[in-house]
Amino acid sequence: MGCCRQDLAPMRPSVGAAEDVVVDARPDWEEAHNNLAVALQQAGRITEAIVHYEKAIEINPDFVEPYSNISYGLQLTNRYEDALKMLEKAILLSPDRRDSWVNKSHVLHALGRKEEANLAAARALELLGTTLDSIKDVGALLVKLFIPVLKLVVFLLSVGLLRVRIRDLLGDSLFAHVDSGKDGL
Repeated sequence: MGCCRQDLAPMRPSVGAAEDVVVDARPDWEEAHNNLAVALQQAGRITEAIVHYEKAIEINPDFVEPYSNISYGLQLTNRYEDALKMLEKAILLSPDRRDSWVNKSHVLHALGRKEEANLAAARALELLGTTLDSIKDVGALLVKLFIPVLKLVVFLLSVGLLRVRIRDLLGDSLFAHVDSGKDGL
């Protein structure tokens, strides 16, 4: 499986090793092109990375990862409209993929399309549900769209569309004394 924008930093594949796979072993494998593109992008070779993302998409137009990944490369080169098109394709292929909605929100924000950015952020939050496993996604949204997203979260909480319990945020251990009937925390 390939990776997405949020996974680029920890993965750090070697450009040379990824090139060996594409050139020598599997030149027709979409995942090899995607992984090479990730390595190239991390090395700052964005134009070359975009070529390999496009090759991965050409080999398998239903492989969602290169659409998300190329959108980030396009953002790095200030090609926001093109990035948006790639994210829309990623969302068509996998409508419940939260990172695509987060990235779409970032791109729309960069394009000055704040209302649409807020809607994309709302969809990302909706996909987050009540689990807090991906709180870093919410954090990324807040960094880019702090005030609009904060207003949106407050609104969603107030109308009951987003339900987060304090116990979920702080953990059960903090409430152990209360549950046992003892005084204090």
